[in-house]
Amino acid sequence: MKEMMEQFNSHISTASSSEEEAEYEKEICRINDAFVFEVLTVVPPPLEYLSKLHTKQQEISGRMVWCGSLLLSTFLLTETTSIILPRTNSPRRILELGSGSGIVGMTVAQILSSSSSNTTGIAICLTDGDEMAINLLEQNMVNNQIQSTICNAKLLLWGEDKNQEFDNWCIQKWPNVFCKSDVTFDLILAGDVLYKKSLIPLL
Repeated sequence: MKEMMEQFNSHISTASSSEEEAEYEKEICRINDAFVFEVLTVVPPPLEYLSKLHTKQQEISGRMVWCGSLLLSTFLLTETTSIILPRTNSPRRILELGSGSGIVGMTVAQILSSSSSNTTGIAICLTDGDEMAINLLEQNMVNNQIQSTICNAKLLLWGEDKNQEFDNWCIQKWPNVFCKSDVTFDLILAGDVLYKKSLIPLL
């Protein structure tokens, strides 16, 4: 797994209004020779910093690259025909939960954009419950030249029966893909997201 990730020496500092300053660095994530991504991830912070986040009920897990995302991306590349590609000319609507750095979603976006000359029926929605993770994810998509017309990111909290704001966002982003009365997805992806018991009932 170490061979799949190479770290740059350059560090990037950023901050959000709800926490102290954190450092971020660029990493190269290599799924295979054709799928290589440059992503921003959080530098492992000291224990004191993690303790403060715990007290505030905040975390930074979504700002890191996890083995589960790399393995899921590898699996999707080997099973592209049966899982990712649409069986007909109908729209392809894909939702990823807990996208984090966006490795899985960007892999899917590259698979679909390279497999079809017409991408108007493709909607890949990457989500996370961490606003800072969404900010990093958006930067990662820009840095890796992911088409915003087919792939975009939105904050989404689990445990809500119906999120009209999220539905409206999907319809606004992809009006030719989603029905105004009902936002549904053909495929839901999640890599290594149930890392603590409190998350299970929310799904």
